[in-house]
Amino acid sequence: MEREKRFTRNKQQKIDLILKVAHDLLIEKGYDRLSTNHIAERSNIGIGTIYRNFPNGKVDIVREIFLRNRVNLVNLELIDKITESNLQNAVYQTMVNFIKFHRENQQYHNAIEQVLHSNRDFYRDFIALIEEILTELAKKLKSNNLYERFSETELIKKLVL
Repeated sequence: MEREKRFTRNKQQKIDLILKVAHDLLIEKGYDRLSTNHIAERSNIGIGTIYRNFPNGKVDIVREIFLRNRVNLVNLELIDKITESNLQNAVYQTMVNFIKFHRENQQYHNAIEQVLHSNRDFYRDFIALIEEILTELAKKLKSNNLYERFSETELIKKLVL
């Protein structure tokens, strides 16, 4: 006789719940007052499950939240539609979206800043992500025949400036 399962193990569902609860707590309490114990308690998930999925605790959790939220920082779909005539407007709209996201999620950005200062791995990941976004932007600008006289490296430098 088969035994009926009392619960379903869905790893991705648990990870998503941990990240959602952590994001909410991050905004509510800030990074300094965020703890894996608070996340476990509010999500009703064991602390062992949290550390099994995020071995470095809240640093890994905040890193994953950041990686998932990166689409809010730069809208690459908007960049796909850039032409020479709308380039200035597209850059302007990207900056407006970034500032709006920052204002609406100030605690989130403060937490990211704290982790950047305290964790070298997160800092390296952050820099790599920024470089990836700038490289993607430079490729899109070149593929739209904008700034073809510049190399991707030169375009990236100009974008940073």
